[in-house]
Amino acid sequence: NVPSWFNEGLASLYEYPGEHKGHIIGHVNWRLPELKREIKDKSLPSLKTLLHTTSDEFYGAGWDAYAQARYLCYYLQEVGKLHAFYDKFHADTKDESGQAALEAVLGEDLDTVEPKWRAWVLAISKDPY
Repeated sequence: NVPSWFNEGLASLYEYPGEHKGHIIGHVNWRLPELKREIKDKSLPSLKTLLHTTSDEFYGAGWDAYAQARYLCYYLQEVGKLHAFYDKFHADTKDESGQAALEAVLGEDLDTVEPKWRAWVLAISKDPY
């Protein structure tokens, strides 16, 4: 019982899986170029919009919501916060979107996270593994 962005973001994180230090990880994949294009041409909605989409809005999105959700999960993986996010989100039944858990584990609000995340996505040039 999770929002579509997290369901599909986590699932697509492992479309191209690997292992690092005994843990499953997601690698950079084919979704990255479209996400970068949408960031550059300013057609990608905010993370707050992503987190608050309904299932119908997510699956019918006019942007690559899968790529945005996937690379948000990838970001959490890369900064070592994916497990903490999952645990916090799972524990708080009132946090239906995951925004409170995301802000808590990252230690800042989405308005502060957003430009950092976008710059981080644009800087990805290859898989670090």
